[in-house]
Amino acid sequence: MALKDTGIAEGKNSDFRIGEALADNEHNNLANFDPLSYFVGRVERSFAADAKPIMTQMKPYIDRQAKRIASVTGELTWRYGDGLMSVNTPCSQAVTGFLQKAGAISLGDVQVTSTMEYGTIHVISLDDLPLKTSKRILIQAFSEERMYEFASAKGTITNTGRVPINVRDIAGTITFTNARGLSVTTLDLNGYARAAAVPVTNGAITLLKDALYSVVTR
Repeated sequence: MALKDTGIAEGKNSDFRIGEALADNEHNNLANFDPLSYFVGRVERSFAADAKPIMTQMKPYIDRQAKRIASVTGELTWRYGDGLMSVNTPCSQAVTGFLQKAGAISLGDVQVTSTMEYGTIHVISLDDLPLKTSKRILIQAFSEERMYEFASAKGTITNTGRVPINVRDIAGTITFTNARGLSVTTLDLNGYARAAAVPVTNGAITLLKDALYSVVTR
């Protein structure tokens, strides 16, 4: 390509935190390419001589005022102002980020609440059926981790720490909209089932503090 540039120029759009949104007449100008487009869906670049830029209007998916981005499928949502991302598909529903601050998070078939300041909870079908009818579901949860004796003061790391790695206690409650016939088995860190069953109350499952993996069956 004779080392010619792509036509997508950085500048005012090089930082996704900018407050300005593109005007309607700017969407087909490569120099005004919105970097948040990559979070909305697939981006393609053609180098054909007769190629013309075509851009989907981003307004339905990017809300800079609310600091929110949705994927073109509507299945991924990133609330970057709140530090929270969610996945909401028929077979996989998840949240990650500042969960305690977010409060109760309602997805398609589950509601997630957690007192973890920062963490991830992922509910996924293991039998390719939608979560509302799946017979076998995996709940994965994780919190913050850091090295033993890690320390910082006034924004400066004073001790990088050493092994073993410490993990904050897991905390969370997952409530299924279809609560019929649910039973839960918590797995140990090696993936083996524990003997003690986890109670289910009105479709709500409260995770144990070391429950990285839990299997839900109907």
